[in-house]
Amino acid sequence: MDKADTPPDYSPFVIGIVRFICHLTMPVFYSYKKSGLENIPAEGAALITPNHASYLDPVFISYSTRRPVYYLAWHRLFANGVFGKFLGKCGGRSVNIDNPSDRTAWRAALDILQAGHLLCVFPEGKRSHDGSLNPFQAGAFRLAAQSNSPIVPAWIEGSFESWPRTKRLPRIFSPVKVMYQPQIHPKDAESSGRRAVAAELLAKTRDSLLAVSRNSFSIEPENTGREIEE
Repeated sequence: MDKADTPPDYSPFVIGIVRFICHLTMPVFYSYKKSGLENIPAEGAALITPNHASYLDPVFISYSTRRPVYYLAWHRLFANGVFGKFLGKCGGRSVNIDNPSDRTAWRAALDILQAGHLLCVFPEGKRSHDGSLNPFQAGAFRLAAQSNSPIVPAWIEGSFESWPRTKRLPRIFSPVKVMYQPQIHPKDAESSGRRAVAAELLAKTRDSLLAVSRNSFSIEPENTGREIEE
């Protein structure tokens, strides 16, 4: 991708350091494995939509592919100046969840996809309390419908066990495996109209993650509700 298309805060140098540290630690501390990488396009835009139960999830996703991955992340994580800058250099983009009318993150996400990059959005919008899937929010799927970008569902097996919300620090020696599922493409939707297509993409993505989660050693999801937030 042309350097001019790269979001300005992103730093290949910082990412390289993070990758090197992960290369040394992930196999030891998390018996890290990955599968289904063929589902990530070699080039061009795609939305990666993983389950979310740990602060480490962005690291697990980024380390799994050599392509740069950009993120939409909770705006309060950027409140600390130093850490916020670090997140930006790692591809993070702030989302103000307290102000749904703020379209800054939406425009930034569309720019990333239109430039042909990978964008990771956690469709639950927040970390799970028990490892089960929270209801999905519609944002990621509206982005996919508007940009005509394929969705790549990803199940992070061991996400909850690696750093549950009840723990102040992550656990080590907890196996983790990132499992990418087949692409779900807006062009294959049976619905018509952007909102209906987004709802169909949401349902298919959730079904995909629920199916793979049943073979996971993580807590089997119980909350199967589907949610479209307007």
